Amino acid sequence: QMVRQQEAQITELIQQNETLTQQIQALKARVAQLQPPLFGRKTEQTKDLVPENHDGDQEACNASEATSESKNNRGKQPGSKGYGRRRRSGLPTEEILHELPKAEQCCPRCGKPFSVFPGSEDSEEIHWEVRLVRHIHKRTRYRPTCNCRAVPGIMTAPPVPKLIPKGMFSCSFWVHLLLEKFLFQRPLYRVRQVLALEGLSVSQGTLTGGLKRIGELRQPLYAGILERSRAADHWHRDETRWMVFAEMEGKVGYRWWLWVVVPPDSDAYPLEPTRSAKVPKNHLGEEAEGIINADRYVVYKSLGGKIRIAFCCSQVRRDFVRIHDVHKRLRPWATTWIERINALFAQNAKRLEGLA
Repeated sequence: QMVRQQEAQITELIQQNETLTQQIQALKARVAQLQPPLFGRKTEQTKDLVPENHDGDQEACNASEATSESKNNRGKQPGSKGYGRRRRSGLPTEEILHELPKAEQCCPRCGKPFSVFPGSEDSEEIHWEVRLVRHIHKRTRYRPTCNCRAVPGIMTAPPVPKLIPKGMFSCSFWVHLLLEKFLFQRPLYRVRQVLALEGLSVSQGTLTGGLKRIGELRQPLYAGILERSRAADHWHRDETRWMVFAEMEGKVGYRWWLWVVVPPDSDAYPLEPTRSAKVPKNHLGEEAEGIINADRYVVYKSLGGKIRIAFCCSQVRRDFVRIHDVHKRLRPWATTWIERINALFAQNAKRLEGLA
């Protein structure tokens, strides 16, 4: 009876050991899966992948490692010959004449004046000049000198067109402000500080109100881009979270979603408070038909049978790279698929070179 009890305990311990071993392997795989995104390099480039059970390929792997170690760092190497200073002849040029002071334009012993020698000693520098200018537009007024009375009263030259009627800023000013805010991502309060250093004090409400007016002027152009995008039959689509610090009724939190729609000849970036399927459905409409290049987000699968989805090969490759790094037993299988996808990328690069 004691022997049977011991055998039962041994069997139970063996099962527990197998269960714990599986859990440990799963946890190790999870750690190996999470470690590269958190602590590794943010790149998807991989070295030459050689399965561990391929004995004949080990020498090739060692040779590739030796070759990679012998390569120098990227870029200009220390001790190599330089290219010399490049002339920026495309920039606007302004010549500045420098002369000797009057007291030094004569011989210090006899006092006879120097004669000007042909030519000059030239050197150049690039000057960065930022200034604000107040333009006063003076429109000439005219009065007829005849008695025909074809033109009643006094005639005046037409006013200068402005982006915002009766606004104080020119079109060039708003262009620079749009570049500062949306291209260089500089907040308005910092732009105001820069303007204050140049002598212009302007309230943030004035700039904000002007940007709102410009946004209203751009609505027809934006609607035209959306219509052009809907008329296509092939789109690249993706979405990413975007923080919008504005309160909205029925919306909890400030997380919005910036969607990107890239057909062959136009780009659209709808900013929506939701990530649901109604965003691509509202954009494409019910009669849309074509191909979408996208990730495996489930929303794209609900667009109907007329829309075919071409999944992103980079994300498929990323899955095989993760399997290669996490599961040693599946490395040969994952390596085969990674090499196939790499070959596909290489062929596509050649195709693009032929189209260029």
